This record gives sequence, C-alpha cells and structure tokens, in this order.
Amino acid sequence: MIGELELTFQVLTPMFLHGSEPRYSPDLRPPSLKGALRFWYRAVDPDFRRNEPILFGTASNADQGSGQSLFNLRIEPLKPLRFFTWDDRLANSFHAGHGTHRKNGLIYLGYPFQMRKKKGVVSPPPQAIDVGTRFKVRCILPRFGDQEKYRKAIAASFWLLGHYGGLGSRSRRGFGSIALLEWKGVRGEWPELEELPLLHKAITPREWGKTSKDTREMIRNWFPKKWDSSTPMHPHIGEKFTSTLSLKFRNDKQRFFDQKDWPHGLNEMGRRLQDYRVRHQPDYQNVKDHIEGDKNLRHPPERVAFGLPLAFQYSSLPKDRRRLQFFPPEQKSPGSTRQKSGPQKSGRHASLLHLRLILLNGNLYPLYLRMGGAVPGDAGVAVTMDRPGTPLLPISDNLLDQFMTFAKGGWK
Repeated sequence: MIGELELTFQVLTPMFLHGSEPRYSPDLRPPSLKGALRFWYRAVDPDFRRNEPILFGTASNADQGSGQSLFNLRIEPLKPLRFFTWDDRLANSFHAGHGTHRKNGLIYLGYPFQMRKKKGVVSPPPQAIDVGTRFKVRCILPRFGDQEKYRKAIAASFWLLGHYGGLGSRSRRGFGSIALLEWKGVRGEWPELEELPLLHKAITPREWGKTSKDTREMIRNWFPKKWDSSTPMHPHIGEKFTSTLSLKFRNDKQRFFDQKDWPHGLNEMGRRLQDYRVRHQPDYQNVKDHIEGDKNLRHPPERVAFGLPLAFQYSSLPKDRRRLQFFPPEQKSPGSTRQKSGPQKSGRHASLLHLRLILLNGNLYPLYLRMGGAVPGDAGVAVTMDRPGTPLLPISDNLLDQFMTFAKGGWK
C-alpha cells in the first residue's frame, strides 16, 4: 500500500536556496527540503540515531551497505518561480547612526549577501525565490503499511519546519521563512494531521502562542524517550526549548508587519539582537587584554553562547597578535583512534538561537526560538582558543537565555 501526503507552503522572506544551476540561480530541490526535514526530525526524536537511517536512508557503508529513504519528495511551484535580487540600496536604507556606531538589522542578519568583494572583484548580487511564492510538496511512501511511528515522525517534521523553520542560506536568521498553509492525506490514513493544527489560522498572537505550546507538548509525547544531557545533543525541542513571539517593537505603535514589509520585520529582529550584543562590550576589551598580556582570560567571552567559532580582530595590534578565535574542541568520531596534542579545531557549534517571521492572520510577526541543546561555554561544553593558555572555565552568564528575556520585554 502506498501512502501520500500533500502539503502547500508559502515563502514569507526571500529564500536563497541555490541548486545545481549557476551559483545565483535559486531552485526548489527535494534534497534541500529533505535536509531541513532531517534537522527537525532530529530535533524531536531523542532516539533519532536508531530511527533516522530507516526514515531518511543511509549513505553507502562498507559494513552495512546502503539504505533507501522511507519516503520520496516531489516539489511543484503553483506558478512559475519569481526571483528577488539582493538590493544593496534597500539594505542600506536601514542604516541608523554613523561610523562605528552604525547599526543595520537587515544587513546584520544577511551580511553574506552584502559582502561580495573578493580580491578586488565584486560578485553580482545573489538571487532568491521571491516572497509570496507558493509551492506544493508531495511526500510519497512506497511502503506505507501500518507504520504509525514513521507517519508521526514525518508529520511532526513537516509541522515543525512549516512553523519554526526555513530553507536556504541564513534560514536560521530569518531568511527563507516559510508557512505551512495546507496539508492532507491523499493516499493512506493520516490521522496525525488532525492532531496538529496549522497556526497561521490563529486569530490572535495569544492563540498562536498557546496552540504552538500545546502542539509541541503533543509532539513530545509521541517520542517518549528523554534527551540525555550527559551526551552531546542535537538542537532539540526538549526541556530547554523556549519561543518568544515579539509584540513590542522600537516603534511603539507597531504591532505587526504587512507581508510586503518583510525587510522591516527582519530589520527589527536584527536590530534587537545587534543592540543586545552591543550592551555586552566587556568581551571585546577582555580578549584584547588577554592578547596584550595584561590579564589572562579565565572564562570564554560570554557571547560564545550564541555559537562558535567566534573571532575577535584588533587592527591596532601587531599583525601576529591581531586575531584570536574561540572554537569547540575536536570530538572523536565513534571508533576513531587518532591521537593529537593541543587544541584541535572541529568547525562549528551552530547557534541555538533561531529567528524567523511567522504568518498570523495575514500578517508577519517576529518569532525568536531558543533551541534545547548544549550551550558553548556551559559546564561540560568546553571552549578552547587558537593560542596556548590556561584551560577556560565555564562562562559565568548564559547570554542566550538572557536575550530571550530581552526579546520578550521590548525596547527601553
């Protein structure tokens, strides 16, 4: 028996989703969508390591062979794709202040789109799938049968993506936000859909927030295993997950944004994060004192809580001491036997803070998500730096949780 789920999504903010065509040609591709679904599946199922190979398939492995995904995806735009081209003039129109005190929330969130000069050559502005684009997704399960566990996993992943997630570059900083407008079971029984309400149909922010929380709790109950805080964790919607639907803006009269005013919505969110970080300047001076030998760092900079790597650069210092970077220590892969001395870089520790705009009663509202998971610098989550020194102690304050309070409290 074949199972099929049909869903309709709408793009709320420009989606910089580039496929196999030239670099700046956006494309809606099933692998990109499946990758996003994989992230949200891992976020909901503490036992994802056991179930993910069955649900999403596995790459070829000498010992285990390869496994095919339990489902296939097909994507169809409802109309020919329209594109948005990054506009430096539009972005620069949000400048506030001058010189080193200048702030711009839109550029703060989308800085890679503005920084296109390399070796004296300026690349053309990137293109994105335009706001308002609607597309259908068909999720087909060739071997449907009675697989309640996997139906719930697929439904939960799509629901979370359509309400908390996005697609493409900078999707965790507001770009590529999407809304799940409709879904229905086309073939086979999908009783799970009745238990997961679509939040864009809510009338008020209060209703949206309450229904969102209640639905998360229901989804958690579908996956009874608890997250083990003693082991490295994928970002998840467990105990530490919090969300804030902001209703207080810099403009006291503003309560939401029209759909066409997405740049103002992203600027609002970017400015909120930018202003909060500016309030915590001791990091900058403490790191500089460490480089100059005036005072050794005992704790990582507090802002490592927003993700790693984190780099500080000082043009006033000699070239060989101008930069200091903080990063997570290397973690061995299971079965690895290699031995290395000294701190080893391991790439990134992605931020647990996600920003996006949501669709509510036809308008856009800023949503801030604090994912559950390991916060860099907390006890048990080490941070190291690319210079010899005393091992760093845990951070004294968790700015990530403080920011969520700040985001909810509005502007002073």
